[in-house]
Amino acid sequence: MIDYSNHDAPVVVNELTLARNVVNARPVGDNLVEVSSDFWDNDMDHSELRVVPKSQADETTNDAALATLAIPGTNPTVFHDGNMTYVVSNVRHEVACPAGYPTGSADGKGAPVCYDYSQAVSVVDVSGGGARLRGSVELPGAQYYGWGWGWGWYGCDGYSWYYGSDIVQVGKKLAFRRWMPQYDTNGYVDALESLFVVDASNPDAPTVASVVVTKDKDGWWGNLRAIGDQLYASHYEWQDQPTYDNVTNSYYPGVVRYYIDHIDLTDPQKPRVAQKINVPGFLVGGSEDDPSLIYTMDYHWDGDHTTNDLAVLKLSGDLAYLQGHVSIPGYTGGVFVQGSTAYFSAQDWDVNTSTRQLYQVDLSDPHHPAVLPSKQTKGWGWLLGVEGDRAFVTSGWGNQGVDIFKLAPGKAPAYEQFVRTRGWWTSSLARKDDTVLLASGYWGTQVVNLK
Repeated sequence: MIDYSNHDAPVVVNELTLARNVVNARPVGDNLVEVSSDFWDNDMDHSELRVVPKSQADETTNDAALATLAIPGTNPTVFHDGNMTYVVSNVRHEVACPAGYPTGSADGKGAPVCYDYSQAVSVVDVSGGGARLRGSVELPGAQYYGWGWGWGWYGCDGYSWYYGSDIVQVGKKLAFRRWMPQYDTNGYVDALESLFVVDASNPDAPTVASVVVTKDKDGWWGNLRAIGDQLYASHYEWQDQPTYDNVTNSYYPGVVRYYIDHIDLTDPQKPRVAQKINVPGFLVGGSEDDPSLIYTMDYHWDGDHTTNDLAVLKLSGDLAYLQGHVSIPGYTGGVFVQGSTAYFSAQDWDVNTSTRQLYQVDLSDPHHPAVLPSKQTKGWGWLLGVEGDRAFVTSGWGNQGVDIFKLAPGKAPAYEQFVRTRGWWTSSLARKDDTVLLASGYWGTQVVNLK
């Protein structure tokens, strides 16, 4: 509501939120913790954390919130640890522009405006239906870089097992991958290519530290994974550099070796790369029953068909010993592990059609993986997540909906129902008993009953 009594200085006197872009919703006790941010990035100042009763997840009234808290920054990613919620947001600060920067009128005064971008972690206590900021910490600035689209999460599409996530949770710690490599006279600039660790063991005074994973100017690192209470990264090293022969017009792609890097977090103020272990492909998970067993995925293309090789490896010191493996046709998505069972989707297509399947692979006998695929269906879709005895797969090229599959030991995943979703993309998924909460954009939290 705007008061135009003074035509030269109209005043906003009241407002009513008609749409809220919820990017994460998670039940905590009898309440629901929601985090929202301006979908169009018009508000670059803050996001909002709200606590509402679970019965009001659909927010059919405009005063449902038990507590609210403004979070500095936008584009939040959310993690939970009991009654503590960790909100990672993108923040920016105005800085002096570098020499020779083009002039402009960004501030309306004819002077250019430049920003330094980074990420901040806010630790929020949501116990008792409240929302109290306990502490916060900010990572070092990334010069003139920002983070792009963040709605949704890594883990569902065909590249997710390769890239992993840029932020993972290990108990009360968050690990950040920063890979925007730049060089100076000393090589890589550490602040732009390091692994950062935020320790929230003391929620009132979280700390930040970092470690360099690789200094190889031709290398790459990423694919952060938390397996139990252990943190891993991945990198590759060139054995033969790629070459191109201009005379014969032939290309040699080169040869790389893949490694996992075990990150020691015993002293979170001094994280270190404790082990570098050669593995076949990229780490995608590990057994919850035996922490010495890890799972990797390796991509193969024979000129006509795509396959991915899922391998079980046993760690012993600095070595990984192959226990068993199985080839999966098509393009596999992110891998989700429960106990010693891995779940993932596989998409295959040609110029005429596209098909997909949901795979359940029993790895309890690491030497003999047991593959149980669902029925193959036409269309597009990637596994979003696994909650209890249900798997949730996107349905359609866009955000048309979610297919829900029933899971059972020793049986192939069975299609159960389709749920039409709203918004752009499902950015969080949570389950409490037979209630599923989906956050998918500016229509708030969607409630799905599994009964």
